[in-house]
Amino acid sequence: MSSASAVSWFHTPVGYQRAPNAPSPNKKIVQKWLIENKNLNFFEKNSYGTYIGALITLLGIISTIFGIKKDNPFFKWTGIILGLSGAVTTVIGKLCGCEYDGLEKLRNKAIIQPNSNIEKTPKELGIPHEEISIDTPESVLKGYYFPNPIETKKTVIILGGSRYSLSKSYEKVKMIQSEVPVNIVMVDYRGFGNSTSKDGTVTFQGLINDAREIYDYIVREKKLTADEINIFGASLGGAVSIELANQEGVDINTLVVQSSFTKTKDVGESLVGKVTSSKLVQNLGSSLIETDFDSEVKIKTVRAKNIIVCHGKEDEFIPHTQGERLFNAITLADANKCYVILDGSKHDDFMDYYFSDKKNGLILFEAFRTFVDNSTLPTTARAA
Repeated sequence: MSSASAVSWFHTPVGYQRAPNAPSPNKKIVQKWLIENKNLNFFEKNSYGTYIGALITLLGIISTIFGIKKDNPFFKWTGIILGLSGAVTTVIGKLCGCEYDGLEKLRNKAIIQPNSNIEKTPKELGIPHEEISIDTPESVLKGYYFPNPIETKKTVIILGGSRYSLSKSYEKVKMIQSEVPVNIVMVDYRGFGNSTSKDGTVTFQGLINDAREIYDYIVREKKLTADEINIFGASLGGAVSIELANQEGVDINTLVVQSSFTKTKDVGESLVGKVTSSKLVQNLGSSLIETDFDSEVKIKTVRAKNIIVCHGKEDEFIPHTQGERLFNAITLADANKCYVILDGSKHDDFMDYYFSDKKNGLILFEAFRTFVDNSTLPTTARAA
């Protein structure tokens, strides 16, 4: 993640007091301060800019009322201009400046969209499994370990996307394991499935922290080496997996990035672009969901021996061109990377096409098996 942006006095909460010799406040510092001081009153937690804007708005209202009563156009229009300017200033001070408090929460909710629904459990489906429970300083993570019918140390950690409780995919585990001899780990992030956040918040950094806890748990409990660990990230999980694979101490065999994006800003431009051709509106919409995730840059430095990028040709949320850009950014040798386009697949049904798309499904599973076994990728599997 990039370093947090500095917070100017205009955007600093009124109640925030900088300790002696403490660093200048940035978004992360102020966000932590707001979380640790939940008993702040309304006045303390709002920024100086919020109150400056409110004061200007009040002066504008007074001037407008005076102008109307005295039939004085100067005071009336001055008041209207002041009122509008003050309202805009208040919004900038409250939301844009305090995005660590207001806009950030809205952005997280809009993009991450935690899903606590449990559709079915492996026990109800009759799938052999081991329950996983990971108690971290920030969260309690729940999930399952699915051993392959044929004993193996090769393991895949699956990281899901937004709105996606992993319980939707338990039935697919047996199908994948019938093609690829691996154990599968599926643990929900905080706020998803049965996993919870200890402070009630769900953030992008929190998802990355959870993914690292899952990785460390599996390495520790199953005594796995880097050659035995593979990570599969879908959609938002693709960005999380790329961030995870860049961390010190995380070394993996194969990274699979399915239906993921280059940057959240690019997703915003694409979605808004379907509604309007206005570049101004597209830029505004994309800036509202812009985050520090930059998978197109980070995928160059992942600590993985092999990378597979797969994308649905008809993806309605993240265009397949973003998948192509991710693949083209990979610096690994050709024999260690593979790009697969699934004809007909949209954003959420990609796994169905692993089996129905005979040509590309075969290429994909061939790449899975090859990379898991640390072999050289066959020429037939080098999809463009």
